[in-house]
Amino acid sequence: MDAAGASAGANLVAAAALLLRNDDGPVPRRLALAYGAFHSDPILESEVYERLRGSLARWAFNQEMLHRMYRNGDDRLLVPGLAFPGGSDLHGSRRRW
Repeated sequence: MDAAGASAGANLVAAAALLLRNDDGPVPRRLALAYGAFHSDPILESEVYERLRGSLARWAFNQEMLHRMYRNGDDRLLVPGLAFPGGSDLHGSRRRW
């Protein structure tokens, strides 16, 4: 079986796959993850920022706003783990669905 998610759903699918792997559960063969927030400290390259269209996109997706959104008022939340699965050890799986 495969698993997929977009935005917050992408983070949930990635976290579920990590939990299943860590608990020796069946893990998906493939993941399709679209525009999730996988790293707690995103680096927005200037070239990417320059390609954003419209003032709303530039306001919402700049380095400072992303950091504010990710920390949600508490810097202790900015740690690798299930909320930010991109900072976890992504190697290895034991069983597949």
